[in-house]
Amino acid sequence: MRIPTLSLLCLIVPLSACWSTNDHLGEDLSAQAYKGREMAFHALSEVFTSEESIERSQSLAALQVEFRELALLFPFDADVKAALGALLFDGGDRFNSRSQLSEAIRLEPGHVSAATLLTRLLAEEGDLVGARAVIETARLFHPRDTELLLAYAQIASLDGDSASALALLDQALAAGAEPWRVALDRSYVLEFAGEPKAAREEMLRAQALSPKELQTPQ
Repeated sequence: MRIPTLSLLCLIVPLSACWSTNDHLGEDLSAQAYKGREMAFHALSEVFTSEESIERSQSLAALQVEFRELALLFPFDADVKAALGALLFDGGDRFNSRSQLSEAIRLEPGHVSAATLLTRLLAEEGDLVGARAVIETARLFHPRDTELLLAYAQIASLDGDSASALALLDQALAAGAEPWRVALDRSYVLEFAGEPKAAREEMLRAQALSPKELQTPQ
């Protein structure tokens, strides 16, 4: 089953965390360093909403360099590690992406964005055992987080347990996941389970709920 491509912006860190500080970072970092961190996250949020592909690619490359430097300045900042991991993933460097995301989770086992993206990376590489371990650990801290529930449903589906996958999607919907996202993921689960007609119906429902997000370029 193809794992749906989600906006990496949603997988990095909640915007509320982009301007927060971390008690583990110490008090000796200058205000300039914190300001640089704030500006980098702000730039990251703007890049992922840009529609100019060339400009976006150039900006992502520059941000990757910037976040590498931030990772040295803030070695215990899970948000920075997660953001760098997402940038590396977007750039095709899966090995170092996995390393940064794993480090983010080591620093903060319940880090939702790092866990979600690492789960996706591991699943795409066929490591369903590792993916399940990552998502189950994160869910100990955030059992009703919608991103984690959606990711867990994907793992269950890939593992051949479509019933559990559909039940997890129901939980995600009840917890506040966007209906079009749930319908889209249902279509993938049903398609993978060998039910193309039901999968098509869910895809059409997802398109009706949110045609803009699912619009296919002509």
